[in-house]
Amino acid sequence: MKLFFTGTCVFLSAIFLLSFKSDQQLTATKSDLIGFWIFENPTDPNMSSHMKVFSKDGSFYNVSFEKTGTIMTHKGTYKILDESHYKEKVTDVQFNNFWDLKNKEFINNYELSKDKQWLKLSGVVFSKNGTDSLKWSHKYRKVQIPE
Repeated sequence: MKLFFTGTCVFLSAIFLLSFKSDQQLTATKSDLIGFWIFENPTDPNMSSHMKVFSKDGSFYNVSFEKTGTIMTHKGTYKILDESHYKEKVTDVQFNNFWDLKNKEFINNYELSKDKQWLKLSGVVFSKNGTDSLKWSHKYRKVQIPE
């Protein structure tokens, strides 16, 4: 009986420690995403650069730098799902009438570089009429903000 009790305690302790470690890893991953990320496409001068901002409170927004000015294209909330996926819920769209974004949730992929200075994001969006889809992938550089 004593051996059974000891084994049960060890097993439950292991489960507790593993679940605690998983939560800490998830939190650390979210903190790594927080900040300003910029995409610049030197191979296509006609394509505007844009920025993705992840906030501590779980909100995000996208900004596009156009020749005519700067536009916040869309914003919403995000949630880290695991070490390579996050969910965006778009709550507001200021620009881009072709893609069906508003009030939609998207599961996107993410990959951080080892030094956490580069972030690759990818996903799929669909047109409002449902006939077109766009598989997108962008590599962002973290913007350093002096403290």
